[in-house]
Amino acid sequence: MITPQTLSLALPFLLLVLWIVFVVPPLSILFGVSLPLNPFKRRHVRLSLSQSIFLGGILSYGAGMFILTTSLEYFDWKLAGSPIPLTFGRIILNVSLWLAFGYIFGLLSYVFQKNGSETSR
Repeated sequence: MITPQTLSLALPFLLLVLWIVFVVPPLSILFGVSLPLNPFKRRHVRLSLSQSIFLGGILSYGAGMFILTTSLEYFDWKLAGSPIPLTFGRIILNVSLWLAFGYIFGLLSYVFQKNGSETSR
């Protein structure tokens, strides 16, 4: 039987998968990059520094983790009855933290991508 606690865990991960698979690739076309729908085939796509930071870091990782953590907190609060409410301040904190981490993730992924392509020559 599906309980509210099960839904409060399953729905955020479903939202994350939908974001990564169906929202990020069409948005990447606006930046001149054609990403495959399969996330595992995206590692073969070479991105510039700005594309890596924005698409790989901020849009994919940062926004994806923001969606995951915020929806986890929301569903835990509403469905599972958590005593800690999801406030506007927590949403602003989540957005700023995950976008900053996304920037760092994109920067690091570009550096590792660049170093990996140099050593494979």
